[in-house]
Amino acid sequence: MKMDKKTTLASTILLSTAFFSVSALANQGDVIFQGEVTKATCNFVIQDSAGTTNASNVVNLKTATVDEVEAGNAEEVVFDIVSAKKNDGSDCFTAAHDVTVLWVPVNGWDADNNLANLAPNASKAQKVAVRLMKGDDGTQITSTDSRVHFEKIAPGTDAIHTPTRYQFKAQMVKSTDDASTEPAVTAGNVKSQAKFVVGYR
Repeated sequence: MKMDKKTTLASTILLSTAFFSVSALANQGDVIFQGEVTKATCNFVIQDSAGTTNASNVVNLKTATVDEVEAGNAEEVVFDIVSAKKNDGSDCFTAAHDVTVLWVPVNGWDADNNLANLAPNASKAQKVAVRLMKGDDGTQITSTDSRVHFEKIAPGTDAIHTPTRYQFKAQMVKSTDDASTEPAVTAGNVKSQAKFVVGYR
């Protein structure tokens, strides 16, 4: 993605300077700086597959049995990130835009690149995490692939993604974290949390 290429370029420049000698630093050279300016900020909310908006941005995962989680058969829950209005009250999008959604787990990614279960230990389902996925093909969102890019989305492009709606999925899955101390999935509560950032231009 274009944004990733810029990040890689900047990292390469910074790392390379560490290998220059003092005399080499006296040489002249050109440096290219690149940046972006985005449009006015929009407000986004979470909606479930029925189009119901949750004011607290909560995605309710369906109840699954221990056996279903162990086998990877817990139901995938579809949800949308939906734009409401700009801070000035006007519509967010009137034309096609490039959009990127960045996911950042509150407590980091686990060993399987899933969202860790943050439920209180007394009621926590052990060996259970939440897998975050792209809505169109079910590809897992991971620590190395946490940006989901939608290129020049226009009204009526498809049934899943529009300039104001971006679909994702979540699923309770078995975690391999702490396999030595917690070898099996247990019944209990599951609560994971991640921040999302929507960038568009």
